[in-house]
Amino acid sequence: MSLGLAGCHSSRNAVEYDSIYAERTGGGKSSGGSHRSDRPAVPQVPGGDSGAVIKAARSWLGVPYAYGGNSRNGTDCSGLTCMAYETGAGIKLPRSSREQAEYCRRIRRDELRPGDLVFFTSSSGGSRINHVAIYIGDNMIIHATTSQGVTVSSLDERYWSRHFYCCGRVL
Repeated sequence: MSLGLAGCHSSRNAVEYDSIYAERTGGGKSSGGSHRSDRPAVPQVPGGDSGAVIKAARSWLGVPYAYGGNSRNGTDCSGLTCMAYETGAGIKLPRSSREQAEYCRRIRRDELRPGDLVFFTSSSGGSRINHVAIYIGDNMIIHATTSQGVTVSSLDERYWSRHFYCCGRVL
């Protein structure tokens, strides 16, 4: 069964993000992958899914998929993560899934906590990130797919386990 992932890597807001980040930190354009201590920590509820980011993401359940979208009329995967983090934690993430992966501190899969981001590729064993989801606990993710819109899935599902790439924590 194909879940029909379109590339969720729109960068139309990257310039806006860079200017917002520079304004917030008093610095220039960020270099991908660095760890910034000035970012507020994501609210975490150990072993649970009641953190503010997850609550914000859950409020989008059922919203249809729209490539490049980030409204209740339609969103893509990175639009969902952007809106959940902005609403739930006041953090403006980069717009594309690839940029979000660079923004995060990489963690091992066994270190996942609710609110962490999980990244996927379009091909099994691929290296080009094109999808992002929010980990909500119990091996489950919330994300936007082309076929179901914003939905909850298990990381154990064959498609997601085969296309898994890495995990990241927003600090």
